[in-house]
Amino acid sequence: MVDRVTAKDHLTYHGFLNGYARWFVHGEASSSTRPTYDLGDNFDNGNDMQGILHDGICFGRVENYIDDNDGDGVPGDEEPNNDAKCFYELLKNAEKELYPGCKKYSQFSAIIRLFHIKCLNRVSNKGFTDLLKFIKDAFPVGETFPKSYYEAKKMIRGLGLSYNKIHACPNDCMLYRKEYENDTECHVCKTSRYLEDKDSDHLFMSSKTASFMRWHKEGRTEDGYMRHPAASPAWKTFDFRNRDFAEETRNIRLGLTSDGFNPFKSLNVHYSTWPVVLIPYNLPPWMCMKQEYFFLSLLIPGPTMPGNNLDVYLEPLIEELKLLWEVGVNTYDASMNRNFNMRAALLWTISNFPALANLSGWSTKGEFACPSCHKDTCSRWLRYSGRHCYMRHRCFLASDHPFRKDKRSFNGFEEHDKAPSQLSGDMVLRELDGHTHTFGRLNNDNRNLPYNWKKQSIFFELPYWKGNILRHNLERIHNETFASWFANQVQNMDFVNERGISDELRSLAQGPNFISKRYKGFIINGFRFHVKEIEQRRKTQNSGVVVIAKTTSYSSANDRNPVIGDVTYYGVLKEIVELEYFLSRKVVLFKCDWVGQGRMQRQDENGFTLVNLSRPMNTGEPFILASQAQQVFYAEDPIDKGWHVVIKTTPRDCFDMDRREEIDVEDYLLSETCTGDIFDDNEEIRWVREGVGGTATTNNMIIY
Repeated sequence: MVDRVTAKDHLTYHGFLNGYARWFVHGEASSSTRPTYDLGDNFDNGNDMQGILHDGICFGRVENYIDDNDGDGVPGDEEPNNDAKCFYELLKNAEKELYPGCKKYSQFSAIIRLFHIKCLNRVSNKGFTDLLKFIKDAFPVGETFPKSYYEAKKMIRGLGLSYNKIHACPNDCMLYRKEYENDTECHVCKTSRYLEDKDSDHLFMSSKTASFMRWHKEGRTEDGYMRHPAASPAWKTFDFRNRDFAEETRNIRLGLTSDGFNPFKSLNVHYSTWPVVLIPYNLPPWMCMKQEYFFLSLLIPGPTMPGNNLDVYLEPLIEELKLLWEVGVNTYDASMNRNFNMRAALLWTISNFPALANLSGWSTKGEFACPSCHKDTCSRWLRYSGRHCYMRHRCFLASDHPFRKDKRSFNGFEEHDKAPSQLSGDMVLRELDGHTHTFGRLNNDNRNLPYNWKKQSIFFELPYWKGNILRHNLERIHNETFASWFANQVQNMDFVNERGISDELRSLAQGPNFISKRYKGFIINGFRFHVKEIEQRRKTQNSGVVVIAKTTSYSSANDRNPVIGDVTYYGVLKEIVELEYFLSRKVVLFKCDWVGQGRMQRQDENGFTLVNLSRPMNTGEPFILASQAQQVFYAEDPIDKGWHVVIKTTPRDCFDMDRREEIDVEDYLLSETCTGDIFDDNEEIRWVREGVGGTATTNNMIIY
């Protein structure tokens, strides 16, 4: 007998019955949603090494790998290679008893648990060895614990969870490898790390996953619709140009994605971590984007982001990709019981717009920022905003589109040009032919590159890269991703919770109306706000915004005791947006240009706060709730250009309002959210005071 939760998990993973058809029309829910587990609280609830191997290594249970009827424990018509043998032997050891009679933990699951504790509590290698010695002495005779950290690590390494540590120049000039492996100084600047991992052959060690690796050719429906990258022109063109590679359907097509983040969740700690992840596109859509099939090939930590010097850290990965293309790796296919020579190719990269510059070598800033228009980018410098504006998007429309002749709605001109030609790999190489680039943050000798080029991307070292017609892709914006996640979470909660969820939360999950409203002014919290735009023709100022946010701060990268405190952000109101949700729920947002922390703020000797409004902070989250906003005024410093003194103000007519010190954001969203007043900014202003009797004066009377 099992409890209800366990039974549900089994049905979710394995299904009700092979071939069972779900009656969606009659209201039967899908069981495709996999449960999630909290390793922090539930890790020790039994020996679930089967589940760990399922989620972390490959698809399917251990029974798919080991045939008990076979004498040597390996299925098949052909002897697996050495790597596959080691892997299968490791899976057998996963079932070995921790000590005679132990049912809760196996030898392998206990070691995984101990490594988990070691990582969370930063136990040293020597401390881990001493702990193993004590456990071996305390446990009954017959225990199977390893003797040292070294032996335990050898077991983990068999799963492909190991890494190679390589030193790097702190100025991003080079890596200490190959002929430079034993050098003591950088050979570029005369003045150190990333992680590497190899997991692709594990995809074929599971009989189920190995068969799915051929899905793009054998299982995909070809009906003219693009439901998978295999139906795209980029995939088909690659297969046409590399027919020997395409003939073997098990050869892997990869995508690469990378972006940086601060692992300490605080703007007060300057640290950057850049993971480089590979995605196998042979798998069907419902599998290839699951986390368990991602390959963390590189992890680049450091005090600053690598930026244009990212290629220095990509060198080992590019070498392996070249090896996988030119030579291949002998791999055992568990679904066909055969060894074969597996090759791999990188089809494209995926990134956000700033990271596109680091991967492609084309700067996404300045006069030629558009990577599609390239040198034909049409830009205009906006003198008062200090930015470039790009107005040539109409050239991509059909020649008879009415927008092409619409001068008034655009830049005052008709558009008759054709769309610029697509930038091919050969065109890139011709433009950069004869130009050299030196990496390193201390190097300033790369200004002779044409147009917006910052370097020749290291991906062109791959023999096939210049022939790829789609080399770089842009990811969807973060708020769309969050909206999809939120909708899925609410749907899952509604499925799991028998009582369901509230109508208000369900209405928020459906997302706002696609049509939003914008205003020039808004009254809330006793303040009258204007957007910055209308202040250009006025002498009054109502666009200053301040918000006090709670944040977790760390004193350094090694700090394990975060402190929760208040951080004050100053900004200038640019847009007022009203979103309307289902059931008439409305939310008003303020979009602001925010002043960065650190060098953009300071206090003078008199205790006044000064901010520099000339260079707003680049942030992907410029919005705040209108209810969070307080108002400040900025008085320009006559001596330091660009600096303004912050003058705080109090709300108008706010007496005995009985305001709570803290506002519950969830209650705010679920209530009548917009209590502010929207006003017509073009209304007539009356300068005569009404309702008060006048006083007659003589002409020679002066009133102070």
